Amino acid sequence: MGGYSNLRGFYGGEVFGTGAWLGRIELANDLPVARFSVFSDVGWAGDRDAWTFEDPYVNVGAGASLVDGLFRFDVAR
Repeated sequence: MGGYSNLRGFYGGEVFGTGAWLGRIELANDLPVARFSVFSDVGWAGDRDAWTFEDPYVNVGAGASLVDGLFRFDVAR
């Protein structure tokens, strides 16, 4: 996991293993021309036998989507 498609703010493939879980929350306005949002992602990946909710990867950030999603910009930490 990692990268813009699931854990924004982390490099793609930074978190990996045979099992994983992911959660996401995003709040945004409903204007199609310019949509602004705040979000948080949380996830974990590792050995399926060591499955746990302890020490997950977490981010928070803000984003903007322009022209009904044609352009999207996210900043996460």
